[in-house]
Amino acid sequence: MLATKTLHSVEDMERTPKPEASGGYELDEGELIYMSPNSMEQWEIIHRCYHLLQDFVEAHTLGFVLADTWFEILPGVVRAPDVAFVPRAAWKPELDPKHALKVVPALMVEVLASSDPELSRKIALESSARPARTPRDLSKRLRQYLEAGVLQVWVLDPDEGEADVYAAGSLRTLTTKDRLEAPAILPGFSVSVARLFE
Repeated sequence: MLATKTLHSVEDMERTPKPEASGGYELDEGELIYMSPNSMEQWEIIHRCYHLLQDFVEAHTLGFVLADTWFEILPGVVRAPDVAFVPRAAWKPELDPKHALKVVPALMVEVLASSDPELSRKIALESSARPARTPRDLSKRLRQYLEAGVLQVWVLDPDEGEADVYAAGSLRTLTTKDRLEAPAILPGFSVSVARLFE
């Protein structure tokens, strides 16, 4: 007999106490999932990527760059990408910064890293959440991003020194010899993939 899942609302997720060991929660089709905290290596890449995008976006008044922020991208789906860009035209005055933002970013960035699977399982059990950061979870996350209307997703892999660029119906893998660009979203933005992993 299959176990039934407890479905949660966005409000339930927002009220769930933060785990004592750090990390946080997301909502996957109503299922609460535990996201392990970022490693130092992962955080350095996120920080670098955030600042490179933020400096460019601010200089050209293009919109907003956010890190580790909840976005309600589909019904019952709240994700907190490592970095996200929301164009100024998509930003609505009624968005409440104290809650999951009901807007779909044009660009999302995820940084891969290893985590402690035992700690993730322990915290997930304590909170009745499912641990995330598995290959299956990443695949589902990418599908949800693109289904919601995200134009491009960058998945940065520090172990391989690669950036996978996902868009509707396409995938390109860039190496440290390539440049990461998004002309349809951020015209003029260009950064060496190697710069992200320095």
